[in-house]
Amino acid sequence: FKLLTLFSYMDEEAILVFLFEIVKKSALPGKAYFGAISR
Repeated sequence: FKLLTLFSYMDEEAILVFLFEIVKKSALPGKAYFGAISR
């Protein structure tokens, strides 16, 4: 799973957009995860 490698080639804004798409696709679990990493 090459997610960290992918992040190293993306800029910060692209990563935030990518995370937001994950949150939208996976509603409650995504929101809980996003909240945890945003602290």
